Amino acid sequence: IADTNTGDEVADMMAAPVDTQESQLTQVPNNGHGMAPYMMSVALWVGCIAFSLMYPLTQYSGELKSGFAWWRSKASVLYTVAIAEALVMLGSLHLFNGFQPVDWGRTVLVALVAALTFMSVMYFFTSLLGRVGSFLMLIFMVLQLGGSAGTYPLELSSDFYHKIHERMPFTYSVKAFRSTISTGQDISGEMAVFIGMIVVFNLLSLAVFVYKTKKGKNMISAEVAVES
Repeated sequence: IADTNTGDEVADMMAAPVDTQESQLTQVPNNGHGMAPYMMSVALWVGCIAFSLMYPLTQYSGELKSGFAWWRSKASVLYTVAIAEALVMLGSLHLFNGFQPVDWGRTVLVALVAALTFMSVMYFFTSLLGRVGSFLMLIFMVLQLGGSAGTYPLELSSDFYHKIHERMPFTYSVKAFRSTISTGQDISGEMAVFIGMIVVFNLLSLAVFVYKTKKGKNMISAEVAVES
């Protein structure tokens, strides 16, 4: 013990054995940019619900030719509105709130794909259940508010939210927006989930319209038979 070096350098080393170095991957100017992924997801979802409630999704005029034609006529309007709402949201945030993500191009991409995904979900449930479907999507949004870990880390949530976390569309939009707005991480996984949801829910919506078209034609044929 007597031979141990107890000089000032040794004392400094024992007091602070690790030399930390900090490096910034990206710069986030304020808390608004940190909350933006969560609130942008909410804004896109609410916009899709609102338009689904206002637009006569299950009505048609003229001759009912096929389920695909009926589905396409509504989809062309819905997806145009989805794209418009995403662009208006980003433009408004930049113009009025000084929104400046790390990667503008990928942020626009995420907003567009997320809006199309959310609208695809609304399209199916509204075409299947009408206003009841829109109401269920509103309830589903409430679950997503807690299950997506948009405000606080998932570790601070209950077991219920841990179980539904990976099944919430908001989970993937929040992760993707965080990557493009601040962290600069890869978003290919989130984009794959969104594209898969778009395909699945559009196929389901198409099946609903094909069924309703067949049912409608059968009813028309029955009415003609009764009149004759």
